[in-house]
Amino acid sequence: MVFFIICEEKSNSPATSFFPSLNTLARTVSSPSAYCLTTIPKDPRLPVGQKNGANDECWFRAPLAEQLLSGNPYPVQFYIQNDFNRKIHLSLFEGIAAPAPFEQVSNENALTLIGHDRAADIQDVYMLLERSQITDYEFLAGYRYSISYLNHLEIYSIEDQSGLGADEIHLTMTADDMATNFLDFTDEDFDDDERRMLNSYYPKNTAFNDRLNITMFELDSGEDDDGPFTATIPALKKGENTRESSIIIEAEGAEYQISYKLSRNPNR
Repeated sequence: MVFFIICEEKSNSPATSFFPSLNTLARTVSSPSAYCLTTIPKDPRLPVGQKNGANDECWFRAPLAEQLLSGNPYPVQFYIQNDFNRKIHLSLFEGIAAPAPFEQVSNENALTLIGHDRAADIQDVYMLLERSQITDYEFLAGYRYSISYLNHLEIYSIEDQSGLGADEIHLTMTADDMATNFLDFTDEDFDDDERRMLNSYYPKNTAFNDRLNITMFELDSGEDDDGPFTATIPALKKGENTRESSIIIEAEGAEYQISYKLSRNPNR
């Protein structure tokens, strides 16, 4: 999933900044309409030959409300595209009330990348761009991160177990490296050519960044359970926005197909 932060001037006045009430000592956002998000990056249109506000500052807000099911931090990459290699200074803040930036960079690179692990309790990251000359312009600002969402899941019995006892299965799933199951499903009579939709058995927004782990047992009445049988659903790769696929789990005398759909968008 790729997002870009866009700031556009709403006035031609040289005293108007993107966040007029923002400064490095006391930051408050009084005009959220002064910025917008889009998938197409644009220049923030800094005024040429004039200051952008009293301090000639340009602020960007990255809304990072998404959280992984595991609760782990996830990597985010902030960037400034500076095609004319003009000297700039960047400061990044975790939240509007952060007393100091967590990262500061000064350079003249055509592309500046700053990696950051988004903490579970942080929803917004603010990026401050300062140029060295008021004649400098044409900067692109953005951020990107990669999260996968489970949108659909079902299991199909290609061939059930043979022998005595009930055809009973127990299936659980975890996300990334979490220890707690987010899905726990048992079917006491799962025969050949039967299909079960599992969408109601897991959280609406199941977000992960590495893998989904599947564990399945065949439960035998009066006999030892067969298993565990395991499989993995990998997260979406770079450049992949959606995937509909399936995996096969081979058990003792049985074969099961797990069909799934992943995307970059949560289930609304």
